[in-house]
Amino acid sequence: MHHKLELPYACNIIHFDLQHGVYNIWVEVDTESKNLVTREFKIHATGDEVDLTKEVHIKSLVFAQDSTVWHLYEVFQTPEYVKIKKVNLTSTYGQCGTTAHGATVNTPER
Repeated sequence: MHHKLELPYACNIIHFDLQHGVYNIWVEVDTESKNLVTREFKIHATGDEVDLTKEVHIKSLVFAQDSTVWHLYEVFQTPEYVKIKKVNLTSTYGQCGTTAHGATVNTPER
């Protein structure tokens, strides 16, 4: 899922969640700021391939009822010196958070 938002240049993403069946991003903004920029976001599920040369992790969302985890990434321009290319998102049972590494795991159909 790919989304573009017009936001003030200086803003703080504070939360990512599902509300009334729609994914939402809560953002702290200066309501008087007139300097808007287009910011791009992607939502990935655990098991999806993520290009770390173009995206940075912001927040993750866990659904306790079925253990589904969604990850919010912001799309950015990559500096030439970045060496990590692509990873698959996997989770390790019993540990906090999600670990990104080069392994691929089979995930249930979404």
